[in-house]
Amino acid sequence: MGNTSPPENDPGWRNVGQHLGSPSVVYLGNGWVLTAAHVGPSIVKLEGQSFDPIAGSPTRVMNPDGSPADLLLYKIDGDPQIPALRIATSSPQVGQEVILIAAGSSRSERITVFTEDRGIVDGFRWKSGQTKRWGTNIIEGEPRSVQVDETVTTAVPIVFDRIESASGTRHEASAAKGDSGGAVFAQVDPLDPESPWVLSGLIFSVASAPEHPKESSFYGDATWVADLSQYRQGILESVYPDGNPAGSSPTKSSASQNEGASTLQTIVTLCLWSLVAFSAWKVFLSTRQSDR
Repeated sequence: MGNTSPPENDPGWRNVGQHLGSPSVVYLGNGWVLTAAHVGPSIVKLEGQSFDPIAGSPTRVMNPDGSPADLLLYKIDGDPQIPALRIATSSPQVGQEVILIAAGSSRSERITVFTEDRGIVDGFRWKSGQTKRWGTNIIEGEPRSVQVDETVTTAVPIVFDRIESASGTRHEASAAKGDSGGAVFAQVDPLDPESPWVLSGLIFSVASAPEHPKESSFYGDATWVADLSQYRQGILESVYPDGNPAGSSPTKSSASQNEGASTLQTIVTLCLWSLVAFSAWKVFLSTRQSDR
């Protein structure tokens, strides 16, 4: 990733910040941030301001079976005045282009290595220091369980490809040091260029061949992205304990309740109009009888 100013179709540049010690964090709204659990809570920098974590707020995000995912929520002390993000309600589609925003290492000089499996492989060394930047990639596969240390996370892979390849993108990117906790945004409808962007995933791991030099990225490396649609309900319950944020999509049950309420209101309205019409008809008949 090498773009250091917001993309033209900005999905949430301001919401991505830096964790003290270099990794990335994402501001969700209502004072809460999300990062990788292996990063841990710390001071957060957002839009040039520093915010302390609130003691007692760190909350692990759990899998349906009760085991921990590599995701951590915690609340910060202060209001960064940044709009809340919408979290995806479904997994990104295979082949869908996504935008990565994180505050890790940028690419440096090109390097080439030789491997027995793939022959000559090109890549880039990482620059020292961390910079917020963005890039693009495509979803390479369906969600699957990925184990990192003691955690298992439902995630989708993206693969670092050459820009000129069939699966490359114009701003092709791979995660690097410090990108854990960075955001991955996807459009709700990938076929509609005007479709809104939502927070679809969180960067938490990179897979590279063991013979590749450290502090570098090579074509073919995979970045693992936590599929936040799988954890959406638990995240919202922590961030908005009093209910869903304004403007968020209603859950299926609430949508059904709204639909039922609307139907009942329609029936009541029709019944009232029927009574009015019947009363008017009785008045009309009595008037005709009196005229006789």
